Amino acid sequence: MTLRLPPLLRDPQVLALLGVLAVCAVLVVGFADAIAPFLAAAVIAYVLERMIRALERLGLPRWAAFAALYLAFFLLLLWGFFWLLPAVVGQLKALVADLPRIVAAAQHTLEQRLEETRRLVGAGYVEEVTRRLSEQLREAAQGAVTAAIQGIPGLVTLLVYLVLVTFLVFFFLKDKERILDWICRFWPRDRALLNRVLRDVDAQMGRYVTGKLWEVAIVTVATEVAFGLLGLHYAFLLALLTGVSVLVPYIGAAAVALPVAVLAFAQWGFTWDAGWVLLAYGAIQLVDGNLLAPLIVGEAVHLHPTAIILAVLVFGSAWGVWGAFFAVPLAVVVKSVLDALPLGREPNTTKTAPSCANVVDNGVQES
Repeated sequence: MTLRLPPLLRDPQVLALLGVLAVCAVLVVGFADAIAPFLAAAVIAYVLERMIRALERLGLPRWAAFAALYLAFFLLLLWGFFWLLPAVVGQLKALVADLPRIVAAAQHTLEQRLEETRRLVGAGYVEEVTRRLSEQLREAAQGAVTAAIQGIPGLVTLLVYLVLVTFLVFFFLKDKERILDWICRFWPRDRALLNRVLRDVDAQMGRYVTGKLWEVAIVTVATEVAFGLLGLHYAFLLALLTGVSVLVPYIGAAAVALPVAVLAFAQWGFTWDAGWVLLAYGAIQLVDGNLLAPLIVGEAVHLHPTAIILAVLVFGSAWGVWGAFFAVPLAVVVKSVLDALPLGREPNTTKTAPSCANVVDNGVQES
C-alpha cells in the first residue's frame, strides 16, 4: 500500500514555499542570539533601501542617495549612543533611587483611599488588601532594581552590536545585488508561489515599517512635550515608553498607562494634577489611534484588529517582548502565506517564475 500525499503537498511550489519557511524558522528560533545583529541590520537596510529608491525616483544617483542616507543613519546612531542612551540610563538610575519614595507614596495614597471604605467593607478586608498591594509594589520595585543592575553588562554587548550592525548595514546596501545573487543560488526552481508571497509581504511591510517609524517619533515628542509642560517626573523615560508602545498595537498603550498612572499618583496623589497627566496620555492615544496612525500607516497591513490582538498575544507568549514587537510583521507573513496557498482550489504550477533577485526591488518600486 503506497502512501498518497494530498494534492497540496505534491505541488512543487508549495513545497518550495514551506521549505524556505522551515529554514527561516529554524534559523530564527534556533540561532536567534547569534543572528540578531544580522536581522537588525537587514531591517535597517530594508528601510534605507526604500528611501534610496525614493531618492532615485527624484533623480538623485544611487551612490549619492546611498552616501547621504548612510551618513544620516551613522549620525543618528552616534546621537543615540552618546546622548539618548546616557539620558535614558540617567533617568533609570534616578528612578531606581527614587523607587522607595514612590512605593511609600503609592502605599500612603492607597491607604488613604482604602480608609474611606473601611467602615463599609470592614477593617480586616481593607488591611488585607493594603498588605497585598504593598507587597506587590515592593516586589515590582525590587524587580526594577534587579533588572537595572543586570542590564549594566549588557551595555558592552550593545556597543559591540552597534558597531557590527553599522558595518553590516553598509555592506548590505553596497553589495545588495551580489548578496541577492548568492542567495538565489540556493533558491528553489519552482518559486512562483514563493515570489508571490515575498511581493505581498514587501508591499505591506514597506509602508508599515516606514509609517511606524514616523509614528513612534511623533508620539514620543508629543508625549515628552505634554508631560514636560505638566511637570511630571521622568517625562523623558515615559515618553520613550509611550512611543515604543505603538509598536505593540492596542495592548502597548494599555500596558504603558500603568506606569504613567503610578508615577503621576505617587507624585501628586489623587489630585487634578495627576488627572491632567492621565487626560493628556489618553488624548495622545486617542489622536494617535484615530488620526495619526490611519494617516501615516493607513491600511498598510490588511489585518483585522482582532487578528492583530491575537497575533500580539500568541507571538508575545511565545517570544516575550520581541514577539510582541514583531507580532504584526509575523502576522503579515502568515496571512500572505495562507492567501497564496491554493487551499480549496487547484494549484497552478504553470506560471513562469521571475528572477528572485528582482522580487523585493519590484515590490519597492510598485509601492
